[in-house]
Formats: sequence, C-alpha cells, structure tokens
Amino acid sequence: MFTSIGANCANSRDNLKSDTIRLSSPDSYNDPYDCWLKLSDDLVATLLQKRLLDVFVKSYQLQGVVSAEQIENARKNPEPLKAMLAHIPEVGKSAGGNPKKMAELSCARVEGLAKDVALTFQQWRKQTKVCSFCEVNDSMLMWGH
Repeated sequence: MFTSIGANCANSRDNLKSDTIRLSSPDSYNDPYDCWLKLSDDLVATLLQKRLLDVFVKSYQLQGVVSAEQIENARKNPEPLKAMLAHIPEVGKSAGGNPKKMAELSCARVEGLAKDVALTFQQWRKQTKVCSFCEVNDSMLMWGH
C-alpha cells in the first residue's frame, strides 16, 4: 500500500506495521530546487531543430547538395534548421515533397512543441513521489533542506 503523506521519523514504525511506504512530492519540499528538472524552451527548441536538421539532411539526401561546412555551421546555430533554410533546395532527391517547405513548416511548429515538452517536464515533477530509505534520519547535511 502506498500513501502520499509527508515522510518523517515518527512514521517509520507505522510504515513497518502497516506495510506502508510514505511518499512525498518534491513540490512539498522546502528546497524548491530539490528534484528540479527544468529545460528552457529555447534549449528544447534548439535540440529539436538539431534533430530535425539531421533528419532533413538524411531524408532529402542533402549531403552533396549542401556543403558539409554549411551543415556544420547550421548545427552550431541556436536555430539550426532555420539557419539551414537558405541552403535547402526547393526540390530534393527523395519523393518526400519540397524539403524547403517542409523545413519551414517544421520550424514554425518547433516553438510550440518546445513549450509542450518543457510543460511536460514540470508536470512530471508534480506527479513524482519520493521515499527515502536512508538509515540516517538526523543528519543536518542530508536533511537540512
């Protein structure tokens, strides 16, 4: 059986007697950064664009059409796929349509997708519950926050 009640030393014996583990949400800790996993929208957008850039280069067989230097420079840019737009031809070698149009559409969607990903990380933290099985329950260094 699991309960979501704040863990403290007084509950240790009750946990054993009732076969219960007490879980706490990191949102209830007095250290706001404990268990904090935050990715900025900008970082997520950059990572998504880098991945999309790699997919576009491979899917539309752009190596040879676009120089390796241009691809590498675009990968170093904070907006890699946008940086690559000027070098993507209107028609690629694959049957996947117009690579330039697809890149433009993908760039437009990245910002919203990045916000969704960052929001998902925040929601995971709210839903996460933690239980400590540390033998030392009175260490100021361990439990100070």
